[in-house]
Amino acid sequence: MVLREGSEQKVLHTEEVFKAWQLERLQQVTRAISLTTSIADRLAETSPWKIFARDSIMKTVGMIPPLRDAIEKMDTPALKYDYSDGMPFLPAVGGGFTLPQVYCVPLGLRDDKQDTVSFTDDVIFKTGKKGLLQLVCLVKSAAEAEKVKQWQAVREAETLSDGEVRADEVTYIVQDVQARPLTASCTERDDSAAGTNTFRVATGDEFAKSKLCQGRSPPERYSEHRMLKETKGKQYVLVRWDWYIFAACQDEGELISAMAKIPAVLKGKSGERG
Repeated sequence: MVLREGSEQKVLHTEEVFKAWQLERLQQVTRAISLTTSIADRLAETSPWKIFARDSIMKTVGMIPPLRDAIEKMDTPALKYDYSDGMPFLPAVGGGFTLPQVYCVPLGLRDDKQDTVSFTDDVIFKTGKKGLLQLVCLVKSAAEAEKVKQWQAVREAETLSDGEVRADEVTYIVQDVQARPLTASCTERDDSAAGTNTFRVATGDEFAKSKLCQGRSPPERYSEHRMLKETKGKQYVLVRWDWYIFAACQDEGELISAMAKIPAVLKGKSGERG
């Protein structure tokens, strides 16, 4: 954002941009140091009673398979920023969390095509995209994706967001592993139909059979619906290029409202705590 500003705007907003960046990085560093210190304290424990209690708990957990499995299956929570004035996201609309990555498959490809599995990060932030924020729509079906494409929030995205979100860069991810293109004409990859911006979530087995998994261990405890879970069911997500969510919206009205706030928030104005 700083690099692309005009000379006059750069003088005006550079300080606010870097202040927000500093606040966010400071939270990450502080938490990392706190976690490292906490682990070191436990490993360096000298009290016989505390050592006995720690080891006893670990052994007990290991002896109870259901408890051990439950702990192993616990999801790592999404990283989150605690909002401070000037941070570039909307905390009142689900902003400040990281958007998880899952696997996906383009809907505009024939079933017999090979190696079509991708990481969602790679399709959302595809090389060549120019929008400072990317709109990701977690839809239920290909039909819903086509409906959302006609929304004012999508068609007029550039106007509403002052050019920060582009309609031709929106990514649609159907939350159904059985999803298929709307018509037979979409069985080939086609930029104008189901095309390169519409995908469905992929299963762990699909990823395990793809080239992406070569040299990697097959996924364990993978959920293709992790993105929707972390956004608490909100389907329309504005995400920054560092994977942090600017806003997670539940309908078109909320999305239009969030887009309208983008220019001011990116210039250091309050994102509203809510």
